[in-house]
Amino acid sequence: MKYLLQLLYSYNKMIFISCDLEKINYEKNNDLNIKYDRIKIADKEIINKICEINYPAGISEKEIQTRLRKGHQLYLAKNDKDILCYGWVALKGCYIPYLKGQISLSPDEFYTYGAVVKKEYRGHGILNQYRKLNYHKLKEKGFRYEVTSYMSWNKSVERANKKYGYQYEGEIIYGYIFFFRYFINKMPKGKIMNLGSFWGKWKKLTYLFSLEKK
Repeated sequence: MKYLLQLLYSYNKMIFISCDLEKINYEKNNDLNIKYDRIKIADKEIINKICEINYPAGISEKEIQTRLRKGHQLYLAKNDKDILCYGWVALKGCYIPYLKGQISLSPDEFYTYGAVVKKEYRGHGILNQYRKLNYHKLKEKGFRYEVTSYMSWNKSVERANKKYGYQYEGEIIYGYIFFFRYFINKMPKGKIMNLGSFWGKWKKLTYLFSLEKK
């Protein structure tokens, strides 16, 4: 019934923001003795522990493996006893399921998404420290800008982003009216491809076909 009502009418707004890595304001303390790692497909034991965070609503092992094979990077923060948080980085574009859309990235941009801090460790600045170290590594590889997004109803994330120096890039408004999906793109031209539209589905199909021929 809830899903049917959403098809009759729903309204969502996803806001995109970016930050120059030269200007972002990160805390420098590490009082919790946090260590940071990049996780790879072979790290099955750690992947299983990540799946236990927010179980059963959290991410599955299959989804983690799929994203890693696509070239997305998984980073985590941990101490000697536990995993504190994890998050994803995409370097060459990223499909966003909520939007049914694909974000395009320039060579000096990366897109971050899916950051989760374990409930008992929230409010200690862990995510801020996690960003500081891992994004510095990306900066050394030639990346300059982080792009990320959040839903407009998430006011706590909005306040945190303003504090850390993020700048507004644009937004996507989407939803349903009487079973028809609407998609209002207020992003810079070419930044988001609407794969839920007829044209978007055609472009996705031709792209997949070109891969089959190679």
